[in-house]
Amino acid sequence: MTNQQEKTYVLVYGTLCKGGYNHDLMGEAEFLTSLKLAGFSMVSLGSYPAVYMNNQAEKAIHAELYLVDQATFARLDQLEGYPDFYNRSQIEVKLANGQPIKAWIYHMSQEELSDKEPVEEGDWLAKS
Repeated sequence: MTNQQEKTYVLVYGTLCKGGYNHDLMGEAEFLTSLKLAGFSMVSLGSYPAVYMNNQAEKAIHAELYLVDQATFARLDQLEGYPDFYNRSQIEVKLANGQPIKAWIYHMSQEELSDKEPVEEGDWLAKS
């Protein structure tokens, strides 16, 4: 397998989700599942959201899990302004069958987002 064919798991939670205005950038990404992700809080940055790691979060955020190729992953990095705007980390999530996998999620620090409006339900597309 060459590097170009390697696939990466990515979690999206805003404009890249189905129905979001950046979803076209997902290209040929394989949609795997929708899930609720604990340990994160969501805020509004105007026309798109950001999340930060928060073990005290009362509500889970709504996210979609995709399997993307390297070209799509590079487009996502560009859209998210990684590493200068958003950071990204690999976190463990469980597939519907219980299998744990590591997936990338784009996020910011809580300090950067402390003055932003919370998205209380953690569901960007329901809010917008």
